[in-house]
Amino acid sequence: MNRTAARRWQAMALGFIVGGVWGCGSAPLPPPKDPPKALPVPVAAPGGNAPAGQQANTKTGAKTKGKPTPPLPYPNESRDNVFEVSNTAEPMTTEVAPRFAEDERFVVTAGLIGSDSTQFTAVGKGNTVGTTPPASTFKLPEGFTALPEFGTGDEGAPLRIRCKKDESVMALVPAGTSIVGTDSGPAEAQPSFMVFTDAFYMDVTEVTATQFELYREELRKEKKRVPPPPANANAAEGWPVLGVSWGDAQNFARWLGKELPTEAEFEKAARGHDGFRYPWGNGRPVWNGPRTPKTLVVVGVYVGDQSPYGIYDLAGNAREWTADFYRSNAHVDAAEQAANKALRNWTGPKTAASGSQRVIKGGGNDWAVWHRSAADMSALLPDVGFRGVLRLSAIKAGSDDAKPKAGTRKTAG
Repeated sequence: MNRTAARRWQAMALGFIVGGVWGCGSAPLPPPKDPPKALPVPVAAPGGNAPAGQQANTKTGAKTKGKPTPPLPYPNESRDNVFEVSNTAEPMTTEVAPRFAEDERFVVTAGLIGSDSTQFTAVGKGNTVGTTPPASTFKLPEGFTALPEFGTGDEGAPLRIRCKKDESVMALVPAGTSIVGTDSGPAEAQPSFMVFTDAFYMDVTEVTATQFELYREELRKEKKRVPPPPANANAAEGWPVLGVSWGDAQNFARWLGKELPTEAEFEKAARGHDGFRYPWGNGRPVWNGPRTPKTLVVVGVYVGDQSPYGIYDLAGNAREWTADFYRSNAHVDAAEQAANKALRNWTGPKTAASGSQRVIKGGGNDWAVWHRSAADMSALLPDVGFRGVLRLSAIKAGSDDAKPKAGTRKTAG
């Protein structure tokens, strides 16, 4: 279903009423080359040629007396562009009418128990929403490749990409508004406010000790400064790297062409558009093994700790560095700004309250994603790791903008 068709069905969904479903189409389109041989007999729309109190019988076409039908939600629409789906328990399929293009077919399937007439499932035939243009037209920076089996999102951006240097997989977090902070949690995370973030990719898992060691070996070969080994240098495959300073974490990310996430990006990736309390929603966590907020294990082990975009361990496992300077009142200032002007790609305060403190996300005793704490950027903390992001706004094929330079801070906005 192309984007135009998707908007049409979204508009129809707004016209749902209990006891039936009303919708309106667009102006007639040229018939497809092979229109369906059998179509359901249309129901006469109110205000059409059928006399008041009568409607066409869907099986025989005979007119029968009945109660007056409710007025059309679209009084100025041609009756030929209006359809009615009766609210019965019988499975039903609505086939495409000749006026629709082939890629605008849809099927209405039976709803789940507890659903009502405001909900239905549209199963597209051919292209699905958000697949135009195809991924082949979207140019990723050098060193990154699309994973086409995961499909594409807005603007044809692949939903998953891979970084060639360390084989890390990144998930697309689409542009849009999201909630940062809370109105009822810790004081340093209050109040909540709305932020618009441009689309970006985030590492599906935290950077591992093995990946960080590849970075150290590369610098050693190039006879450049090699960062000290992490706190868990001898960790087994898949363990998050721990005890790395903020500067070394940033330099690692930029070695790959990435950045550390902002606090707003971290919460958007974790909480989704709806601002969930946890990555998995607002309900209690369900783990496939013993776990506490202090548990450190191999990345991606707890499948329940997965955000709406398929990103793991944003609630648990290692706490994580972000790009933002730390101030305990940062949310208060941001909320005041948001009350007067929409915030876009919020990057936090310009300076830290003390020294060079940066925001660390995670580690809350109740798994809530809004928890934030501070540490000096030179600190080597045994429970703190990190992950990288790649911003679509910075993707310019063949441009130096796509490759941040180590030692400089490049904001999201």
